[in-house]
Order: sequence, then structure tokens, then C-alpha cells
Amino acid sequence: MENHALSIGVPSAAVVAEMSSSARALENEKDKPLVCDALAADLAGARALKQARMRAASLSMASSQGHGAPSMPGDAVPKPRVTRLVMRTLYFDDALRVALGQHHRAQAGVLRSLAQEAGHGVGCSQVVLLGAGMDTRAWRLPLASSAGPSDDGVSTDPRRTNGGLGPVDVGVMGRGGTARQPLLLQPALRHPGSSKACGLVECPGPGHATPLTQGCQMP
Repeated sequence: MENHALSIGVPSAAVVAEMSSSARALENEKDKPLVCDALAADLAGARALKQARMRAASLSMASSQGHGAPSMPGDAVPKPRVTRLVMRTLYFDDALRVALGQHHRAQAGVLRSLAQEAGHGVGCSQVVLLGAGMDTRAWRLPLASSAGPSDDGVSTDPRRTNGGLGPVDVGVMGRGGTARQPLLLQPALRHPGSSKACGLVECPGPGHATPLTQGCQMP
């Protein structure tokens, strides 16, 4: 099914997740990134990052063609290009924070509505990200320190006690050919700040486990 989807030009879920992660990784390299994500490069993997850099270079070259006028003193400095994937990530980051009562950049109409609901005392006890892919919001955003895994496969794990997993080694379950098998990160996150970990993210391959878990060691 995945190969068929790719053959007709529709990217698979794994490819979309890699593209999103690579876009966040390139944004993270900027001096003033709109989205800060120290995990994105390891999640995306070398191949997806290389492709993202090639796309960015191609877009930059295309935007500079056809402008034959020489540069003059006082010309406006071109602003860094922001991709649609980064803007989409930023929007949903803001929407989540507004819905949680963190009134952050609530200028857009939809965000204003969310801010009004949050201001009326509408509480939020759990955040569920559907189709999260390689999402890292549990680490990037200032969520409540009690955030934790809610996936059925984790909640029934016998090692889970008192709302968290014990000090066990990180389990890499591999891709199984579909990139849908998860990397269990939370056991490796033993620092005080690691309680923000939300359990499962997709892993681009067993070879990325070590750098990924090292990058997750939050102060």
C-alpha cells in the first residue's frame, strides 16, 4: 500500500513525518528560529535532511532568478524564507498553548476563539496528538510537568508504576519495514525535566537511537 501511494505521487506517512522533521531541523539552524527543535535532525535522518537542503537551495536559486536590477544602498534586506511546514508547526504550537490557557500570539481569528474558551475556565486535563508522527511538542513546549504517555501500548506496560516507567534501557523496536514501530524514549529520560516526555515517537531507524536519546537529555 505504501509503495503504491508513493508511485502515484502521494507520500507515505513516514515520508511526511521525515519532511516535517527536516523542515524543523533546518529552521532550528537559523539565528532566530521560529521553531526550536533540537531533536528534529536526528528524527529526520541524514537522507531526509539532505533532500530538504536540496529543496531549500533550489527554492533560493529560483527566487533570485529574473531580478537583474543591481543592489543599491538602502535596499531592503531580504527576509529568511519560512516554509509552509514550519508555519504550520508554529500555528499548531500556538493553538495548543492558547487552548491550554497560555495566551500566546492569539491574534489569528481561530486562536482568539480558543483564547476566549480558555479564559472562560474551560479546563484541559489531557492533550492527544492524532497522527503525531515524529512530533516533539512534549519537549519543545512548556507543558505541564505531569505530561506522560497515553498510548494503549504503553499504559498496559507492566513496568509502568506511579505514572512513569522505571529505569530501564531505551527499547528500539526497529522499523519493521514500515517506519511505524516506535522508539520508547521515556526510560532514557531520567533528568528532572524529563517528566515532560510523552512516551512514543517514531524512529527513523535503529542507528538513530543513541544520538536521539542523547539529544533528549534535558537539563
